Amino acid sequence: MKASYELETPVFGMYFCGGKGFTIDNVEFLPNDEFWKKYLRNQYSFASARDLMEEHLLEQEHQCTGMACVRWLGFEEGLDKAVLITKEMLHDYSILLSFAHGHHVPFGTTLICYEGVGPNRKWSSTRGFMGRFGTPGIRPLNIVGSGIEAFLKNCFPLIRDSGFVERTQLKTAMIWYNQVECFESVFQTQFAFLWTALEILAGAYADCRNNLELQSANRIDEIRARFSRLLEEMNVQQIDSWVAKITKWTLAIDRAKELLKKYGLSQYEDELRPLYDLRNAIVHGRSVQVNKENIDKRFKLRKIIEKLILTMLQFYDRKDLIHSGITNENLLAVS
Repeated sequence: MKASYELETPVFGMYFCGGKGFTIDNVEFLPNDEFWKKYLRNQYSFASARDLMEEHLLEQEHQCTGMACVRWLGFEEGLDKAVLITKEMLHDYSILLSFAHGHHVPFGTTLICYEGVGPNRKWSSTRGFMGRFGTPGIRPLNIVGSGIEAFLKNCFPLIRDSGFVERTQLKTAMIWYNQVECFESVFQTQFAFLWTALEILAGAYADCRNNLELQSANRIDEIRARFSRLLEEMNVQQIDSWVAKITKWTLAIDRAKELLKKYGLSQYEDELRPLYDLRNAIVHGRSVQVNKENIDKRFKLRKIIEKLILTMLQFYDRKDLIHSGITNENLLAVS
């Protein structure tokens, strides 16, 4: 039997440009009017830190900045199914919003379920939902504030396209990226996680091309050793050169270069070798200094991944809505 439902949950740290809400398909994002009146008033009044603390507007704290309301009209599969799909959708919105903001944008710990919609709806149940809060904040970092609505409208259909997600592994890579930006604070694990995001994207591209050379990285050391012995038995000269020729595409760095080429970012190929060397030093347990040189490498790797993700989401050309530091050719650019 068909029924209609409304499911609501608060959202934390989501930026509402001008304190205005918007709707995407059956999901309405509503600003917390009380919060945004205070926030916008203090933003333009040069309020002191004490004033902001008293108003509970400091960005070091998680703030309920709005509400998400998901409506299901004439839904035939029952409330439990509506709840399941809603949770999946909002998890995907959280991935996109966290990437756009550069801090964690979670929804509430509970999902309030109503039967019916509008003023005649009736409370049905309360279901558990998100519970982990990472780095707080309000203002976007990767996407300018006025671009959040356009970003979600453009990218949400892609992130919900199972074929696209399976082919690119973009959602998985974004989760690894968000883990660094929203949760992880240790430099070594931050860098390793970022490189993992790049390898996920590069490996998926190798699989998509059905390139056996690019895919066969799991047994590369064994293949090299046996091939070298065979060349020695054949008395072949310049063994190292032959081994490199036949196995070069199995290296993670070469898969990453092919990925950059695919998305028109080949100008950053030369940056990969020092980044890969730092990755190897970290994962093999060698001493790594958290100095300016290595911090810059982390920043460059983050920027490369941001450029890739935005390009794959078909949003990189929206330069009016993307933080200029991303589209700047200089990987260390911040504005």
